[in-house]
Amino acid sequence: MEQTPYRSLLERLAQARSRERAVDWSICVFASREGARIQDCLSALRHATSGWQSPKLTVVVNGPATGTAGAAREALAHWPYPARVVEITLGDKANAWNQYIHGLRPDARWHLFVDGYVVPDVAGLEVLRERCEAALAEQTAATGMPAGEHRGAVQMREFVTHHGGVLGGLHALRGEFVERLVARGLFQPWGLYRGDGLIGSWICHDLDPRANRWDKQHIIAVPQAAWQGERLCPWSPRDLLTHWRRMHRQAQGRMENRAIKDIIYREGYEGLPDSARELVEHALILGPGDNDGTPLRRLLRARVARHVRQVPVPASDAFLPRNEST
Repeated sequence: MEQTPYRSLLERLAQARSRERAVDWSICVFASREGARIQDCLSALRHATSGWQSPKLTVVVNGPATGTAGAAREALAHWPYPARVVEITLGDKANAWNQYIHGLRPDARWHLFVDGYVVPDVAGLEVLRERCEAALAEQTAATGMPAGEHRGAVQMREFVTHHGGVLGGLHALRGEFVERLVARGLFQPWGLYRGDGLIGSWICHDLDPRANRWDKQHIIAVPQAAWQGERLCPWSPRDLLTHWRRMHRQAQGRMENRAIKDIIYREGYEGLPDSARELVEHALILGPGDNDGTPLRRLLRARVARHVRQVPVPASDAFLPRNEST
């Protein structure tokens, strides 16, 4: 398939989307290389939502990890309500999120997003549901938080509590807000590392960063909706390599954020480019930020710039859902 501009691809998806019976809750789980761990995630979701009124589940597996898709289908074999697994060739969560929002989503009062590697607290998810269904009109999102006292979990909890925003591991968006996003044609640039940061910006600025000041009151912070994630072992060569790769992704995230902030306060969200590689190029023009001053971070910045320039642009069909099964 020839390459089609990404923005046009999503517009076509939105126009071709088939209307389904509206549900109170649509649950979307994003998975890639989780393997059998996706079963723990889905098991927790099954128990947590057993009393919910006819929710619908979509598991979006992005990337070539067929074991994850197989494990998800096995877990859903006796699922008590409508559920499906959708595969996407490109291993990119930002694109997977766009595909769900612009094409796969059912009409719903609320959309719950969960990463496939997390195991959510069963009772905590019920608290999140109750808080969402009792939300004020201006409250358009809710976010869970990671459990544990390790540094990363503490920092994330403090960030969403005091600054605002949502965490990608587990959060919910009001259906009306999602419909506004789609009507505006907004999406995450494919390849984006910190997609939850952009989602939080959309919410806290109510889709207009030039007219609306950041307001964290649009988001309900629900500490009870906690989840358990995977911890890295500092003595494991495999986990050390994972940490090194994560440092590269975090460097990319810093560059993306610098570019996004420069663009949206001048041009609005419509000014964002199709891809994260374009954001990185924009960040290179802006120069290093205040948080890129150390030699290690300058090295990582240079490596990220070299990497994104070497990655080929995928063909259009790599972005699109395939192998959908219920």
